[in-house]
Amino acid sequence: MRRGRYTLTSFLIALILHLIGLIILGFTIKTVYEERTRGWVELVDVSYRPRPLRRPLARLMRPKLELQRELEDKNVPKLEVPSQNPIAETALKRPNVIVRSVQIAKEPGEVLYKLDTSAEVPTKLGELTLAPAKGTPRGLGFGRGIPTGRVRAAGGGKQPGLSIVHSTGEDELGGTLGGELADLYRLPEGKLGAILIGKGKDVMGFIRIVRLKHRLADWWQDPTALASFIDWLEEHTRIKADMRIEGGALELTDPRILDAPLVIMTGHDENVVTSRNLARDGQHGAAFPLAKEFTPEERAMLRKYLIERKGMLFFDDCGFDGLFAGRVREELRRTLPEYPMERIEYNDELYTVYYTLPGPPTGGDIFWHSENRPHASKFPYHWGIKIGGHWRVIFNRKDYLCCMETMEIPSRTLLRLRRSIDVHKFMTNVLIYAMKYGGNVDRSQYRP
Repeated sequence: MRRGRYTLTSFLIALILHLIGLIILGFTIKTVYEERTRGWVELVDVSYRPRPLRRPLARLMRPKLELQRELEDKNVPKLEVPSQNPIAETALKRPNVIVRSVQIAKEPGEVLYKLDTSAEVPTKLGELTLAPAKGTPRGLGFGRGIPTGRVRAAGGGKQPGLSIVHSTGEDELGGTLGGELADLYRLPEGKLGAILIGKGKDVMGFIRIVRLKHRLADWWQDPTALASFIDWLEEHTRIKADMRIEGGALELTDPRILDAPLVIMTGHDENVVTSRNLARDGQHGAAFPLAKEFTPEERAMLRKYLIERKGMLFFDDCGFDGLFAGRVREELRRTLPEYPMERIEYNDELYTVYYTLPGPPTGGDIFWHSENRPHASKFPYHWGIKIGGHWRVIFNRKDYLCCMETMEIPSRTLLRLRRSIDVHKFMTNVLIYAMKYGGNVDRSQYRP
């Protein structure tokens, strides 16, 4: 009995304790809930303004009107006004737009002033009396453009062929010395030389230039370039030039080359020459075997020409991977071992001797391996060899003769993209530099 009574007592005590715990828990939960409610709820008196209802827009439908025109003859006299400048009702073809590769004026309102290059030339030199100006412009005899003789529309700007004589100087390449120099200075055909008259940049003169006929590559490349250059000189300067000597080209072993004020050398890499069958004397000339180097006789003549006769050699790389240029550079090193190749800086007199240029103009090298899509040039500088304080060799990797051509050639960059006025200006500087400081030039009437 006693054990059962203890069990009942324990049960009652436990029950009472649980009830007390539940009551305390209930009060605790109620208190927390009431505190949180009072802490987070805040009533704000906000005035409410009802938004007026928008009146619905009725869709407007325009009635379809049917119009009928009635024409009535009022017998009104017709008014006729005679035209002072009647215009023929003829359909005209829109002219082709040719994009210039060189921008002459940056702004439409920019005024380009004409530079006066007149020189005071004596009317008599001893017993020689100057004749009045005479002669007409002469030029290539093909191409499109103005009827001055430089270019013609006949034949659509083309001609059936280009012989080595026609392309390099014997035919239509300034053979007549006109104007103020007509009787002042005459060179017998087949003889090289030059004359420079005037002061500073205010000069006039005559020069006979020649290509170097070598066997390292296609020496005759860009056959119309020098003809274009001669026409440029005639039109923009008072310097006359021609190439009237043996078709305009001489070999190094020809003693007459020692009298040349300026010799121009060009060509392609050997792989280009062989793959295109260009190893020949001119575009349609006889083929010849390519040589790997100059002969000892050729090196001796080149050395004599540059050192003793103070001539100038302008080398122009026709492309594409520097193989031919490297061969020529090596030949110059072997010919002139004591005269290293030097970089020509942008402030050199070569860029300001006649035309003022900021540096080397852009050349045809920007189209190598890319046809009509130009890319950045890899050759920011010209190089050269100085002898006696003046440049005797100008080494150019920028393919300038390509920028002076006047004929479209298949598989080559479009003519309008590669022709450059700045290249013509630079080549004028090269020519006048040779006349001012080189040998084989009569400077008796020139003052610096």
